[in-house]
Order: sequence, then C-alpha cells, then structure tokens
Amino acid sequence: MAERRSTPGISHAEIKAGVFLTFCLALFIAMLFVLGKFGRAWHGRQELRVVFARVNAIRRESLVRYNGMELGHVKQVRILRVDQPLLSRLPPLSRRDLPHLPLTDDERDELRQLPEQGLDAILRDKIANRTVVLLVLDVLRENDTRRFRIDDEYRVTSSLMGDSAVEIRTGRGEPVSMDHDRLFLGLSGDMYTDLGKSISQVKDVLASMAEIVGGDVNRDAIRGQLHSFESYTARIDSAADSMATRLPNTWKDVDARLEETGKTLTDFSDRIKKIQPSVDEAMDSARKSITDTRTSFADSIGSLQEKVRTFRKDAGTSLADWRTRAAEYRESVPEKVRSAREWSERITPTVDKVDSFLTRADDQLDKGVASTRATLGGYLVTAGTLEETTYRLRKWPWSFARKPTPEIAAQQDVVWRHELARRQYAELRGELDRARQGLNATEASDKARAARIEQLLAESDRQLEAGPAEQPRKGRK
Repeated sequence: MAERRSTPGISHAEIKAGVFLTFCLALFIAMLFVLGKFGRAWHGRQELRVVFARVNAIRRESLVRYNGMELGHVKQVRILRVDQPLLSRLPPLSRRDLPHLPLTDDERDELRQLPEQGLDAILRDKIANRTVVLLVLDVLRENDTRRFRIDDEYRVTSSLMGDSAVEIRTGRGEPVSMDHDRLFLGLSGDMYTDLGKSISQVKDVLASMAEIVGGDVNRDAIRGQLHSFESYTARIDSAADSMATRLPNTWKDVDARLEETGKTLTDFSDRIKKIQPSVDEAMDSARKSITDTRTSFADSIGSLQEKVRTFRKDAGTSLADWRTRAAEYRESVPEKVRSAREWSERITPTVDKVDSFLTRADDQLDKGVASTRATLGGYLVTAGTLEETTYRLRKWPWSFARKPTPEIAAQQDVVWRHELARRQYAELRGELDRARQGLNATEASDKARAARIEQLLAESDRQLEAGPAEQPRKGRK
C-alpha cells in the first residue's frame, strides 16, 4: 500500500488564506486609485463643485474652459434642495451675490436696501429649502497647486448656436487644495440676459455718439439705427420675460414631483416595515434548514468515510489472499512461473490503482465534499474491475497462469457480460415484481400494466436462457 504523503510547514488552508488576503489588498488599492481622490491626484485631475441659481442648456460632458482654454468637462448635473449641510458648504454671501441666488426680483430689491452687516445670515435664511443646480466639474490640474483659487469666477456661457460651456476666470485669492470640500457660487445667467446687456451697452454708446456727431442727416441716421436696436432689444426683452415667467412654473412642477417622489418613498418604506416580520421569519426558517442540512450532510460524510475504511480493509485482505494463492501456485507449478509472474504484473497496476483511488478519496474527503462524487464514480469502476477479476479467477483460473488467445478471451468476455447482465436483470426483476404487487388489481389500467410487465418479464427470461454457451477450457493443455 502506498504511504500517504504530507507536506510539513505551511498547510493548504494557510496558502489559500494568504492568496485571498493578497487579492483583497490589491483590489482595495485599485479601488483607491479608481474611485478615491488619490487616483485623481495621481492622474493630475480635480473635481470642483459649483452651484447656480439657473443655467442655460448645460448637460453632462459640456466643455469647461479656463480663461478661454478647454481644461475639462462637466461630470455631473444635479438639482438639489438647499438644506443645512449645503448651506454650511457655501462661501460667505454678500450684496454682490444677490443676482446669483435663487431669489425673486422683489426679494432682491428688498434685500439691496439692507446693510452689509448681518446680510449673510439673512440671505442663507431666505434661500433655505429652495432649489439650486449643482455642477461637478472634472478639470485638469497637472500637478499645479496654485491653478484654481478661492475667488475664481464660474459662469455658464452660451453661443447663438445653442452650445453651452462653463467658463472659469481666475482670481487672486488663496489656492484650492485637493481636499477642498466647500461649494463655489456660480454667476447665474442665460444667453438672452447676456445679449440684452450687451445690446443696451451698444445702444448707450450710439446715443452718446448721436450727441457728439453734428448735422441733422447724421443724427437721423443714428436715430434710425437706434430705433432698429430698440425693436431688436424689445424682442430680446420679450423672450427674457417669457423665460422669467416659465421658470417659476417649471420649478413648481419640479417641487411637486419631488414631493410626490417623497410620498412614494414613504409608502415604500411603510410596506417594507410591514413585510419585514415575514421576511425575518422566512430567513430564520431558511437558516434552520441550512443548519439541519449541514448536520445531516456531516453525518453522511462520516458514514461514508467509515464505509471507505471498511472497503479498504476488505480489499487489502482480498489482495493479500490473492498474493498468497499466487505464491503457492508458482511453487507447485515451476514450469508456469513465468506465466504467473506475468499475471502478477498485470494485477499489480490494478492493486496500485485501487490504493491510489482509496488514498485520493481519503484526501478529498478531508478537503471537502466537492469531489466526492467523482471519487465514488472511480470506486464503482474499480469495484466493477475487481468483480470481473474475481469472476474470471473463479471461472477460469487457468487463464491467469497462461494468457488465453484473443478468440478465447473474446468468448470469456461475452460470458462475463452475460453473467453481469443476468445479475442486473435479477435486481431489475425484483423491482418490477414489487411494482406489480403495488398495482391495484381492480382497475383496468393497472391490469393492463401488470399484463404488460408479465409479458416483458417472460420475454427477458427467454432471452437470458438462450444466452451464449460457455466455451470449454479450450487451448488448455
């Protein structure tokens, strides 16, 4: 029997645990680079968060320009309600920030009359529970620690073609660190408002030129141009008024949808709380079932190990008996020593294979149950081989001393297979007899099934009785 080998020092479980811990550490480091700020700092990028009272057609992947140069893109656009945590992250508010806060025109006019002292607290109280637009900007830092500053100006610019971008104009304040968690207040506005301001400035310039340039003809021409500008600016003002009228309704719709979403989430939470006892009960039942299954499986593994040990013991006894008989046979018939040696050499691989299967099965039962089925399949094959060898030894013992011819070997194989089929048929016949006894003799369908079973058994009996005739000890001297 082959001796079982054991590796001193580190066990398989410790090796697996070390590999698993190494994998988890590598995964954690990769997550730090991909999701954390350390990864962005490593790649020379930084995220800036800016809040606007309103934006014009801004979307994800819109360009971010730094003093006119493309430096990044808009990573995220969100609509937030101004709560206490958001207020704590805003910079100090002053009178110059009134046009960029979510306030109405009347409220701005009223707040402009207040003194600067204490205005920050009043403005924070006014904008509480209102909505703002948060833009997360992914910009290129290039390891320049003084590129972005606290007093940088953030503005949404739009072109006549409808393209929007975020423009950053540098300031002169303190640099923004990588771990800066506060929000920046953007300069709110849209294309129509900016265009209206520009046209008003042009109109003022033309009006001043009309006073300077002499002559009625030139003044009339300039007045005509001013009239054209006034009509154009009137259309711009109308469009701006329309936008100002529609935006409050849009925000009201957004508020209503947010309230409806909150109610839906509340109902969903209530339903979860109602079904939580039944879920807990089901989980307890499943946990109990798993525990019972694990206990029964452990008992089955124990009984299976005991059967394997018994099978090994019986197989070892049988193999020792076979070796003793082979030695006696070799001593009694000196002229057949060479044939007996060949038989021993043929049977030794089978013995080694059985011992290898048993040793492997013992190791696999210690490691786990995943490969037990494959090992049992090997046992069945080995048991079939042992059964065939025992039958041949009992039926044709002379064939182990002298190798039969291929024709005789084929005939012996047919006789063995017929004997094996007869045994299996006997077991199947017993099962069919028990099934026939379980049928109800009063029902017509069961009578037909019983008659069919009787017919099949009779045909099978006749076929087995007419099996291959055993060949005499042909080829034996």
